[in-house]
Amino acid sequence: MPLQIHETLVELSPQVVWTAVIGLAGLFLFYQRVAPKASIRQLPGPPRAHWLFGHEWDVYRRPAGQLWNEWIETYGSVVRYRNAFFDGLTFHKPPFNRQTNQRLLGKGVIWAEGQDHRSQRRLLSPAFSNSSVVAVSGAFYRTADDLKEAWNGLLDRSSAKSVVLNVAAFMSSAALDVIGMAGFEHDFKAVRNASREAAAITDGLTAALGAPPSFEMFTVSGQSRAAVNNLDQQSLTLAKAFPFFFNHAPLKAIRNQRASKASIDKVAYKVLERADASATTGKSILSILLKERQKGNGLSDREIVDNVSTMITAGHETTGITLSLILYELAKNTAYQNAVRKELIGDRSLPSFEELQDGQASMLDAMIKEVLRFYPANIRIIRRTDKDQVIPLTQPIKTATGTIDSVFIPTNTDIVFPLTSINRMKSIWGPDGDVFRPERWLEKGGIPDTVKALPSGYDHIFTFISGPRACLGMRFAIAEMRVILSAIIASFKYELDNEKPLDIVSPAQIMIRAQDQERKVYGVPLRITRVEE
Repeated sequence: MPLQIHETLVELSPQVVWTAVIGLAGLFLFYQRVAPKASIRQLPGPPRAHWLFGHEWDVYRRPAGQLWNEWIETYGSVVRYRNAFFDGLTFHKPPFNRQTNQRLLGKGVIWAEGQDHRSQRRLLSPAFSNSSVVAVSGAFYRTADDLKEAWNGLLDRSSAKSVVLNVAAFMSSAALDVIGMAGFEHDFKAVRNASREAAAITDGLTAALGAPPSFEMFTVSGQSRAAVNNLDQQSLTLAKAFPFFFNHAPLKAIRNQRASKASIDKVAYKVLERADASATTGKSILSILLKERQKGNGLSDREIVDNVSTMITAGHETTGITLSLILYELAKNTAYQNAVRKELIGDRSLPSFEELQDGQASMLDAMIKEVLRFYPANIRIIRRTDKDQVIPLTQPIKTATGTIDSVFIPTNTDIVFPLTSINRMKSIWGPDGDVFRPERWLEKGGIPDTVKALPSGYDHIFTFISGPRACLGMRFAIAEMRVILSAIIASFKYELDNEKPLDIVSPAQIMIRAQDQERKVYGVPLRITRVEE
């Protein structure tokens, strides 16, 4: 019987969930610092750890996911490593993550658990169906046109035939405009004139999520050493060990997260107040939610506002990051970029929306898939066992005491699903699994049978997760990226501004960012020119 990998532990059969995850993916077990269980202690893993920071500082200071990948190569698909501080306490990773979600997103579908999650997801799902995505596709095209107009304007004002742009900032603005118009018929004007409203949201999210990583960020989360010296920052690692204390501490990073949510809530309430009975005739996600509420079983005002926050924060940030890295990889591979452009333009106009969604731009799709595989915007998912479980393994592993074909996982064990490593595992993706190569999606036999045996998701890529907590906005995001990319690749050429590769990091241990800290570059700077030039 084929196994299905799911993100949740509480709602699904533990045996099915854990057998699949341990056997097919890189799985990391944090063992408790206080009186660690022998069953976990015998598992393979790195031998030495700092007495206070465990192995976490090593994971954090390296490019996103790099050390996890090395551990999988060395120790296999089940790896034990130490968390920082005193994770033997009852309150550890999951409470910290849930409180962070509440501060940034509110009590929307990502925060919710159990029946609350099932109810919210059921009510939200129609808004992200194929037909609903088609209905709001005009927002994708309008945003693509805004990008072209903005970049043409910059080129017109430049004395040279090219201009260097931080495409990460533009892609973030574009994704914000899309979610505003398609989500609740609100125009942020982020691309066209960088409105104050849009700036408040993007600046707030940067302060909450995007500071350059450093030891101070690891132990004392902040934007500068001066702020650290003022002791007005959150300790990320301490916050995970003592989440309920730090959730109420008057620290800057906590305030940044709440301020980001407050700026989004201000927009969400304004939109909701404006949405009277006539708004239910619209095509936006909000209109669909309001129609459902008219039937007497919809979301409350607070739940709608929190899910708007979720769409803006989680939806636009992840899409913006992915779009910028697609352009970055195209700039690194000009031959592939030219081939994608030729496929899109051909001897006729650009593919229609239907043609794009039917996969008729196969080279563009291959690039999108490979970036999603190689650079998942959220590098990891963390869950905690709610009871003792014995999990059979699809492949036996060697431990200090012999070979085992099952693992006993104690209650309150934190488990990290390293998405960036799962997506690159050579035992699944083949010998070149850790190589960025979009051609694999075009070649006959390019995708191994071991990949095809995984849950479907988006072409078996784990970036959107799978199961009942899979990303609701997957269809929306893929359709949005196809439309925007087809327009701006057909119109502009992309070159690297500097041959030195960018580092992919995860500053707040939530989402990835591109940077070159030596040059103080944060984002994706590329040189663009018009295609006709």
